[in-house]
Amino acid sequence: MTITVTAYNSAKLNSLTGTDLETGPIYVMLLDESYTPDFDNHTVIGDVNGDEITGTGYVAGGKEIQNLIATQDNALNLGLLSGDPIIWATGTFTARYGVKYINSGLFPLVSLTDFGINKSVLADDFVLAWANGISKQL
Repeated sequence: MTITVTAYNSAKLNSLTGTDLETGPIYVMLLDESYTPDFDNHTVIGDVNGDEITGTGYVAGGKEIQNLIATQDNALNLGLLSGDPIIWATGTFTARYGVKYINSGLFPLVSLTDFGINKSVLADDFVLAWANGISKQL
C-alpha cells in the first residue's frame, strides 16, 4: 500500500498568484472511498464534502492542523508544508482520503492524501502523521 500526497492544481495556481496558506487555518477533512479525485476541477471544499465520512469520534469539517511549518527542500527542489499529527480519539469510522483545505474565505483545497486503501478504526485512535509533508509544491 502506497500513501500519496497530491496538490490540487488550483492550490498551485494560488501559490503562483500570491494566495498563500497563511490566509486561514488548514484543516483535514476525511473522505470515503466514493470520492473520485479530480485535481483539475475540484477547487473548494464544496466540491468534495459530499463524500465526507461520518462516524463516532469524527466531527463534520475535520480538524485543524496545528503548528504548521513551511520548509524548502533543496535536494528535491520542493517546498514542503508540515504540522503536528492529527488524532481523532476513540473513533469508529472508515476513511480512504484526507483532504487539506483552508478554513476561511471560499475554503480552497490544498492537497489530498490517498491512504491507498480504506483505513478503519473501531473505538480506537485514528492518527494522521506527516512523514513527507502535508503538501508539496513544485
